[in-house]
Amino acid sequence: MLPRTPWLEMESEIHVPGMPLPLLGGVLLTIFGAIGTVIYYPWTGPASWPANVGYGLPISGALVALGLLCFASWLHNRSRPDRIRHARPEAFPGISDEPVVTVHPTVIGRLSHELVETHHGWEFRGSGQLAQQDVFYFIGFGVLFLLAMIWPLGSAMGVAWGIAALLPMTAGLGFVFIIALALRSGYSALSRCVVPRDGGDVEIDLVKFELSENPNPGEALQVLFGGNAKREIRTIPRVSIAAIQACPWKLVIGDQRDQLTVMALQGVLVVRGSAGFERLPLMLTGDFRGAARLLQRVAEVLEVPYFFHGDVEGWNEELSRAQSRPRLKAGGFQS
Repeated sequence: MLPRTPWLEMESEIHVPGMPLPLLGGVLLTIFGAIGTVIYYPWTGPASWPANVGYGLPISGALVALGLLCFASWLHNRSRPDRIRHARPEAFPGISDEPVVTVHPTVIGRLSHELVETHHGWEFRGSGQLAQQDVFYFIGFGVLFLLAMIWPLGSAMGVAWGIAALLPMTAGLGFVFIIALALRSGYSALSRCVVPRDGGDVEIDLVKFELSENPNPGEALQVLFGGNAKREIRTIPRVSIAAIQACPWKLVIGDQRDQLTVMALQGVLVVRGSAGFERLPLMLTGDFRGAARLLQRVAEVLEVPYFFHGDVEGWNEELSRAQSRPRLKAGGFQS
């Protein structure tokens, strides 16, 4: 049977390093819910539930239910490992499989991009669901924990104290506003790529940050809000695009006293030039399965080989390389 592409292909399992987020979320939610259930359970009898329990027990039960759902999701994914089809490495032996190290990389915990078909072709852009999910999280968890904090004060000291407790909590809206601005800045820095349907040149829009040799807190704050970001828009001939890569990256940010370690999958656009291959970063996300599938679709649209290095072997090689790689001076993670 002949291969369906000019290059040979193979299948690999999508590896998720470390503790998966659904498992971690399931553990935390179940623990908090169990503690709340013990605290708010009407040990004096069910008849005292309306007066002495209020919203505490239902909220604790909801946390346990969410934790069990996270466990179920993790078990489902664990029992059915995802595999993905991609080009064999020998198709382009001269292309590096290491991540493209950038200045101030920000890992988006969710799937950061989407591929949308338009009238003129396809557009690879930041996912429109990111902001919608943030609003849902702020409202949902904000109301949930607000009730959990107000109810004990109202029960123990009277309703007036519970209402008075709302006043200092309004100060938290300022912090929420700052977080929202930082999230918006991070989303605006996501790359964008336009692929014409007629096979014309590809337009790519990248954002690059600049940092001094020893960045101070003020400069880091500017980066957080996109103050020193520079956009680079390039037009690349379709024939110059060689491949799409999915490369694992272990990011170690900061010094030993204040260190952040993040595992991510980086999407890379490989461009063929006169001096060799140039590799341009497209995305950096903690959604390994979603990114692997999305980058596969991008390669199909561009009609180029797709090299996936996020299997167990690829991650082992990356963990070995990360031990000798210099630490990043700046970077971050957005859930």
